[in-house]
Amino acid sequence: IYAGNLGLYGFTFVDFGSSFTVFDATGEDPRTAIISHITNDNPAQVTTHEEKRHGFLDGDHIRFKEVEGMTEINGQTYEITVLSPIAFTIKGDTTKFGKYERNGLAEQVKIPQQIEFKSLEASLQAPLGKNLPPLENPDLDKWGRPEHLHIAFNALLDFVEAHGALPRLNNAQDAEEVASLYEKINSSTLDIEGRVKVDELKPELAKNIALFADAQTSCHAAFWGGIVAQEVVKFTGKFMPIRQWLHYETFESLPEGEVNRQTTGCRYDDLIAIYGQAFQEKLMNLKIFLVGAGALGCEFIKQFALTGMCCGPKGKLTCTDDDNIEISNLNRQFLFRMEDVKKSKSETACKVGKTMNKDLNINPLKLRVSPENEQVFNDDFWEGLDCVTNAVDNVKARLFVDSRCVFYGKHLFESGTLGTKCNTQVVIPHKTQSYGDSQDPAEESIPLCTLKNFPYQIEHTIQWARDFFEGVFVEGPNEYQKYSENPAKYIDMVKQEFKQQPNLLRSRVILIFSFFNLLA
Repeated sequence: IYAGNLGLYGFTFVDFGSSFTVFDATGEDPRTAIISHITNDNPAQVTTHEEKRHGFLDGDHIRFKEVEGMTEINGQTYEITVLSPIAFTIKGDTTKFGKYERNGLAEQVKIPQQIEFKSLEASLQAPLGKNLPPLENPDLDKWGRPEHLHIAFNALLDFVEAHGALPRLNNAQDAEEVASLYEKINSSTLDIEGRVKVDELKPELAKNIALFADAQTSCHAAFWGGIVAQEVVKFTGKFMPIRQWLHYETFESLPEGEVNRQTTGCRYDDLIAIYGQAFQEKLMNLKIFLVGAGALGCEFIKQFALTGMCCGPKGKLTCTDDDNIEISNLNRQFLFRMEDVKKSKSETACKVGKTMNKDLNINPLKLRVSPENEQVFNDDFWEGLDCVTNAVDNVKARLFVDSRCVFYGKHLFESGTLGTKCNTQVVIPHKTQSYGDSQDPAEESIPLCTLKNFPYQIEHTIQWARDFFEGVFVEGPNEYQKYSENPAKYIDMVKQEFKQQPNLLRSRVILIFSFFNLLA
């Protein structure tokens, strides 16, 4: 895995060998859809129950069962092409099958896939091939851009080979040289199968890469770090790897007009070199409301601190979360440590953010953003904000915050995660639709914070009971086993681990003695 973070451009390259097996392309549990109709056709069209999306993707394989009428299809596996959220076609001929009558299920089948990769040397010159897909395009608004970026990246490598260093920051001469190399590589007459060549050159793209390549921002570093970490996981055969290049740039974020990019010798110089002094000053004096201090909230606070957001004399970050830290949070909410368990998420995260940047003006609250707390989140509070960042884990809370932003005309950055998936939405008053203007699919998993603090649906209570059972009949026996092997050592270990947290120590003791009672 080879990656680079070069200003507003970055890349990741993956090579897992000439023969690599992907056992599970999505990493998700197999989906099942209820069938409402199957046509006698070639290819046959399958319609699923209209109240729930089937969730299948092009190329998935599904197996039929319990179909009445068209019984020949039961037990058969087909590759599908998705037509809509409730319809797909199968690569199969059903013209001679019986007529579909009723019932039936379509179950997703995970079929291992054998894929191949080119070496870095070969892929730099010719990234395409008959067994390779086109270059990854993460932004469909920039169709064909990855091909330009691949050529420009080769030009950048040629520059580094010639000069022993990246182009100088904001140096027009070096940028012109990279643009010239970009044009030269594209016009090369080398006849190599799988080579990338573009008809309409974009020299400004190559210049922008060169101008800012020697500057890095924490936001882009986090983005590419996340991409690389996920590719490491994919080497296990779970999830489909990048094949083989991911090129991405965000040059549309550059300010227009004359920009003073003179660095000042401060910690924000890389940002100033890209966006200018006026931008950085505005960033530092923003008044932001962060709703949630969990996994996303931790990342936002880190980025606010490292980029200088809310760190100016007029800047202020208000962060609220009514939840406490659980042990299960520690694997993904990276600002927290074991000694923080049972403490307030917002207060702890804000404290850590302050250590990252002592100038961060931050105000932690432990309140739910809801109608019952409008005496705190009142007109003066909302009117005094520049923007709001949502980092909550349920649709109900998102809709409430969105309604407040619409009412007061505030910018909203909406985001969410589900496993390896993520979603972002920027809401600008009078420019874009709001979060509440569209409807998300129904939540299929239960957020942990909802489960612990606000289990308002029957499935929440069922899951709560399962977790309780796990604690008493799994965690309890495990703790008892540790205790029985060496009681004195176990007691010393528990006292040392939780000496500053008597409430958590009491919980551990209760867990052990609950199991003792079961044994009795």
